[in-house]
Amino acid sequence: LHERPGLIAGLFFALYGVFRAFAEMFRDSDTVFFTGFSMGTALSIPLWLAAAYFIWRGLKAKAPA
Repeated sequence: LHERPGLIAGLFFALYGVFRAFAEMFRDSDTVFFTGFSMGTALSIPLWLAAAYFIWRGLKAKAPA
């Protein structure tokens, strides 16, 4: 994994965003931000984008010879 920089961070961001969005389904949020999303769910979207970038970058990295 040390040969794939960013992969673990990307996996953490992805899983944190998924579990955060899942937990938001059970909370009683006063603020509905966008088409039924709460603020916590809406803030998970940038996490998923960052996760996709870090995972892509980690998988694209070439292993040293």
